[in-house]
Amino acid sequence: MTTTDANAGKRRVLTLVGGVAAALGLVMLVIGIVGFLRSFGSDSMDAPMGSFGLFVAGGFCMVVGLALLNAGTLRLRANYVAQETAGAVRATAGAVSDGLGLKSSGRSCSSCGANETADAKFCSNCGSAMA
Repeated sequence: MTTTDANAGKRRVLTLVGGVAAALGLVMLVIGIVGFLRSFGSDSMDAPMGSFGLFVAGGFCMVVGLALLNAGTLRLRANYVAQETAGAVRATAGAVSDGLGLKSSGRSCSSCGANETADAKFCSNCGSAMA
C-alpha cells in the first residue's frame, strides 16, 4: 500500500530555504561580530553601528532559517520517534493489560460485562459473584 504525500514538495522547499537562510544568517552573524570587534580600534562611530546591524539581521535570518528547517523536517523526526517508541509502547500496553487482567481466559461478568481472570470469584467492577 502506497500513500501519496501532498506536502512533500512543500517540506522540501521549507528545508532548502531554511538551510540557506540559516547559513546566510550564520555568515552575517560572523561578519557582524568581526566588524564590530574590529571597530573598537577606530575613532568612527559609523562602523560599529553598521556591524551591529548586520549582526542583528544575521541573528534574525538565522532564527527564521532554523524555524523553516524545523517545519520542513518535522514529519521525518515524528516518524522516527514513532518507529523507535512503537515497540516499547506495545510492550508496556501488553504488560498493563496483563496486569489488569484484560488478557484473561475470556471470562466476563454476567452483570456488567467486565473482563475477569480465571480465578476470580467476584467481579472487580460491580462485585457480583462470577458464575
